[in-house]
Amino acid sequence: MSIEPGKYIIRYDDNNVSGYDGKVVLGGPPSIWVFDRPGDSDDRREYIITDQDGDSVANIDGKLESSSDTTKWIVERAEVQGDNSYMQMLVSSWLKLELEGSFHSIRSSVYGSPLGWVAPENPDEQILCRVLIMFPSYPPRYPPNEVFEIVKDD
Repeated sequence: MSIEPGKYIIRYDDNNVSGYDGKVVLGGPPSIWVFDRPGDSDDRREYIITDQDGDSVANIDGKLESSSDTTKWIVERAEVQGDNSYMQMLVSSWLKLELEGSFHSIRSSVYGSPLGWVAPENPDEQILCRVLIMFPSYPPRYPPNEVFEIVKDD
């Protein structure tokens, strides 16, 4: 099941994912994130995620920040880890990785390893973009700090 384009709130554990001062951080008041599908993709898991100012969420030196450059993400559902549980991975222009099953994530590929959102250890720190880990199980499971709750904003 894919997310429909629209406005969402993103959470990790009991913390909101917030955008301020051009950074994407864990904690703070909830921010509204807009999920739109890029016009050049047939992949229903692919999105451009923008903040309340219309800037794209981007990986800048291993941390999530706002950018005027468009960044594409793949959102994979992590259904065995709960309702509204998703992973976010960057989309690479030279290699698109596919996951089996019905998991959602946002990732990128650098040297064949998917990069995606990783929650920091402490609130008020920036969300990281790192190589993602998948536990060898079926269906696949992921470390809790790689799975975010994405809830439609009413």
